[in-house]
Amino acid sequence: MTRGGLEIVVGAVVCAVIALLIATGASGGFAAARTGYTLTAHFDQADGLAVGNAVHLAGVQVGKVSAMRIDPKTLKPLVEFRFEETVQIPRDSAAMILSDGVLGGKFVKIEPGVESDYLKSGERFEFVQDSVIVEELLEKIVNAADRRISGKH
Repeated sequence: MTRGGLEIVVGAVVCAVIALLIATGASGGFAAARTGYTLTAHFDQADGLAVGNAVHLAGVQVGKVSAMRIDPKTLKPLVEFRFEETVQIPRDSAAMILSDGVLGGKFVKIEPGVESDYLKSGERFEFVQDSVIVEELLEKIVNAADRRISGKH
């Protein structure tokens, strides 16, 4: 094989390995799909949340959003989370959709409850807090400022 041919083969192998690593990282790693357990939550609004977004407990990522769909009975978002097997979530915990800063992406924060009984795979969070829509919040701030400037309280 000539030097040019060898360089092409090595370059193709390197590109294939890089593509595999990127695909594996984007899908959450090799172990993400095979381990852990799932919980669900019904929200009224899940704006900005997407499959693959992080789930945090006490500031540490302990899971990911694994699926999102509309519940045909309620026409509300049903969000599924995949948690690491070692993480136990108290039954009275709350799932909250939060923003990572004003322009940042969304993530789910689990606010742990105090019960000694834990949620089991397939169960649902009873306490949820919907996504805050930044545009609506900014609109309220602008309207309040306009009322204040015009003297209408």
